[in-house]
Amino acid sequence: MLETLKLLLNTSNETLLAAIIEIVEAEFKDYCNRDDIPTAANGVLISMARIQYARLDSQGLASQSVSGVSEGYEGAFYPTNVLEQMNRYRKLKSL
Repeated sequence: MLETLKLLLNTSNETLLAAIIEIVEAEFKDYCNRDDIPTAANGVLISMARIQYARLDSQGLASQSVSGVSEGYEGAFYPTNVLEQMNRYRKLKSL
């Protein structure tokens, strides 16, 4: 996954990417109630990592407009399509 992210994000900062991978893996496991990460979920993790990387300096941004470009993040950190992909791997919590 590290090599794929280096290519997609056009960066060689392995320390930063490794930290992002660690974060998204933990978030995936927590959201999906899992102790493992299925190999088939790597695409979801890459999407999550790309979002984390893109929002590094703008965490929690509600909206912004600069030079005619507007940004506004949804209530959830990850967009609906990523959450829907994660839902495929979600396990029920046992009480």
